[in-house]
Amino acid sequence: MTALLSLESVSKRFTRRATVEECLLSLLGRPMPPRSVHAVDQVSLSIGEGEVVGLVGESGCGKSTLGRIAAGLIVPDGGSALLDGRPVAELRSGRVEKRTTAVQMVFQDPFASLNPRMKVGEAIAEGPLAHGLWPAAERSERVAATLADVGLDPSYAARFPHQFSGGQRARIGIARALAMNPRVVVADEALAALDVSIQAQVLNTFMDLRARRGIAWLFISHDLGVVGHLADRVAIMYLGRIVEFGPAEAVFAAPAHPYTRGLIEAVPRLERRRFGFHPVRGEIPSPLSPPSGCHFHPRCPHAVRRCREEKPTPRQIDTGRMVACHFDLA
Repeated sequence: MTALLSLESVSKRFTRRATVEECLLSLLGRPMPPRSVHAVDQVSLSIGEGEVVGLVGESGCGKSTLGRIAAGLIVPDGGSALLDGRPVAELRSGRVEKRTTAVQMVFQDPFASLNPRMKVGEAIAEGPLAHGLWPAAERSERVAATLADVGLDPSYAARFPHQFSGGQRARIGIARALAMNPRVVVADEALAALDVSIQAQVLNTFMDLRARRGIAWLFISHDLGVVGHLADRVAIMYLGRIVEFGPAEAVFAAPAHPYTRGLIEAVPRLERRRFGFHPVRGEIPSPLSPPSGCHFHPRCPHAVRRCREEKPTPRQIDTGRMVACHFDLA
């Protein structure tokens, strides 16, 4: 499949500014080393036309940062994010300049991402009107059609965000992204704050829009059940790195990386109720000081000295399937 959106060896670090105390200590001859969060570490990922790629991992592993790089909201320190071979965003005069409107984002907290003083219809129409995608005379009709696309009554355009439920606000966030006529939508934990019944409604909205519009999705989530239901391919991320990537059916049926295996075994299932719950042991290390070698080795039951000293090189184990592990555990 030809890549529509491709991330090529992207890396991103966030360096904390020195405090007043640290500046004073530096003047006294006791400089403090800068503390950098290693959010994304040489990640490569591709999404094809109309494809859904699921991005899974524990909180703090860098999923949201990677999603923002893909959407052009953050420029990577290394590597590149490309849409049809062209940069999604560039850094100019210290500011991020997004080069395309064809990649849009649905944020995790739909209420925080909406202007509370702006009516829903105004929020949806703001982007298309600013970029000349809609004629001003057709604003009301376009807004109504976009709301209908996500299963909302067009009359809701005259309401404010606080007048909606969580599920409705999630759909408004999707509508605002769709109004820009995107080719790729990055959905960052778009279902995380919703109850199960509302999650099902919004998930059905995603699937319906994919079928009707052919939009490609980067679906970021920690819910393996949802990702397995929705995604064509799935990428497993751990502490800034992709440790396994391939067709969702193959990854879930026979996980090749110990971390993937641990995540899948931790999913509650009725047939496992007699054998207890077995999550991945330990806690995810701090991205301020990630482990050497394989980042997963402090929690891995198969770790040996090589894992502590040598970073595993991603290798292909099957058609379209990659794993970053020193051992063949499939």
